This record gives sequence, structure tokens and C-alpha cells, in this order.
Amino acid sequence: TSVEVRKWAPVVALAALLLALALAWQALGIGEDELEDFAERLEPFRSRWWALPATLVVFVVGQLVLFPVLLLIFLCGVVFGPWLGALYGLAGSLVGAMVPFAIGRRLGRERVREKGGAIVDRIEKVLERRGVIAVFLVRKIPAPFTLVNVTCGALDVSWHDFVFGTLLGMGTGVI
Repeated sequence: TSVEVRKWAPVVALAALLLALALAWQALGIGEDELEDFAERLEPFRSRWWALPATLVVFVVGQLVLFPVLLLIFLCGVVFGPWLGALYGLAGSLVGAMVPFAIGRRLGRERVREKGGAIVDRIEKVLERRGVIAVFLVRKIPAPFTLVNVTCGALDVSWHDFVFGTLLGMGTGVI
């Protein structure tokens, strides 16, 4: 039925994206040497004062154009190394999540529910309990990161719960 198709659509879309990335990776012949070469070329930029602000801007813009946040986190690891990359990726995830959250606040529950359909209903069921743990749990649902953020804002999740739940939920993913 169409309800079941919509239920699995985000999972299928994510699987298709990962498959496309894997095929592109293979077709381009990107290996460990190419990644190291890419990271070496970016070495001079790692210690610049504007590296973190630029990374945060990339995450915010990425959220607004629905770019996969996990890919941005991966790129942070490649560019900045495992420790600084994880820290920048987590900071970028959090700052990038706040803009769609604010948009959701502005749009309101009914407009988001009207446009989001079944996936918003699914997210709302998890968020009914409210609180940090609810936001943490909704981060584990295979749904577009931006849509989750907009929905959290529209459903009146508190900023405090959203920020700490996102830190916990994304922190486990970044690690």
C-alpha cells in the first residue's frame, strides 16, 4: 500500500544515497592514498582561525539544502583529523540543526504536519514524551536530519532539550 511505501521511503532513499556514494567512490578510484593526498592539501587550512566558523557555515548551508549531515561529519574527519574533525563535526551538527529548528518554530505544528505527512507523525510519536531522551531517540529514526530538526521546532520541544538531545544523539554517531 502507499502508506507502507511512504514508511520505507526514507530508508530506501538513504540506502540509495549510500550505494550511489559507494559506486562513485569506486568509479573515481578513490583510495586511501587519494584521501591522504586530499587531507595533505588541506593541511594549511586546518590551523587557520576561520576553520571552525567556515565549517559551521558549511553545516548550516548543508542543512538548508538537505545535504546529508553524516557526509559532512565524515569530511570533517578527513579534513581535520579524528579528534578535531569529531569536535568540528559535532559542533557543526548542532549549529546546523538550530536553523531548521528555528524554522520549524516559525512554521508551526499544523503547517509542518501538513507538509511532512507520515514521517512527521512518526517523529511526533517519539517526541510525545518530550525531553532530552526523546530528542536523543528521534535521532535514531532513519529520517532526514533537517526534517527532524524542523519537526522538533514545530512541536514545541524546548531549546534546552533539543540542544542536549542533539548533542547526545549526534555524539554517539560522530564517535
